[in-house]
Amino acid sequence: MTTMRRISGRLATWVALLGVAVGSSPTPSAAQSEVPEVRAELVPGGPGDRQAALRLAIPEGWYVYAPDTGDLGLPMAARWETEDRTEPAMKGWPESEARETGAGPVRIYTGPVVIPLVTPPSDGARLVVSWGLCRDDLCVPQVREFPAPGA
Repeated sequence: MTTMRRISGRLATWVALLGVAVGSSPTPSAAQSEVPEVRAELVPGGPGDRQAALRLAIPEGWYVYAPDTGDLGLPMAARWETEDRTEPAMKGWPESEARETGAGPVRIYTGPVVIPLVTPPSDGARLVVSWGLCRDDLCVPQVREFPAPGA
């Protein structure tokens, strides 16, 4: 039953996100035009160090689903991409907050978040991070890409 709940919860999230992203008219709704951006910054290690962290500034009143979001939501994901492979980028995820919603419990981040990253697989790698930026009545997928530190 838990698997079916997870699948239906994720399906409902994607359907809702698809409706927000595609919309039924060529002009965005008032709610869509008010969606802020998460400020995201790749913070490199010291000189010559290829290690890094990702710093996110989540706007007040909004939240981002954590990777361990539970049965619902659009989980955050981070990966290093090269021409020939994709590898996980997270070294560990910061503690997330538990939040109860009408559809069930979820795990989220609010405010500033710093995510430690593993060393990129090569100088030509790029970091691709995705999340759903949400408030109680709206959830919008966002993606950011960064070159590897020292690239």
